[in-house]
Amino acid sequence: MNSVIKQRMCIMKKAVQMHGNEGYGVVLEAYDAMWNRITSGTSVGICEDAVAPDIETLVDSFIAERLESASKSSRIQARPLYDAFVQWCLQYEIAPADVPGMHMFGRAMRQRISRFQSNYVYYVGITFKEQEQAA
Repeated sequence: MNSVIKQRMCIMKKAVQMHGNEGYGVVLEAYDAMWNRITSGTSVGICEDAVAPDIETLVDSFIAERLESASKSSRIQARPLYDAFVQWCLQYEIAPADVPGMHMFGRAMRQRISRFQSNYVYYVGITFKEQEQAA
């Protein structure tokens, strides 16, 4: 399982490097294309030196797997979003001590998703994908 998450993280990092300035929709498409090539048995040659994932790669992979674009009126409060992130990390057997704290997670999310603050911090224009909503 650990090698699978490392491969996924490596693919996400490469997709962000290649298409990060084009928006996360394009990054997700590139990620999906590379992952489909790997799962179909076609080598993409980018993950031979996979190392432990950093916060940027973790957040990019979490967004790709668990979130989707939605209308500007859609929003997710920061705490439930972070809780879902922690559960996602644990699902991929990332040691609890290696899961980034809420502050680091928020800093990484702020670079990727618009947010606003009233009594709470909300990330806007996103929603959980169906598998997350059902949980």
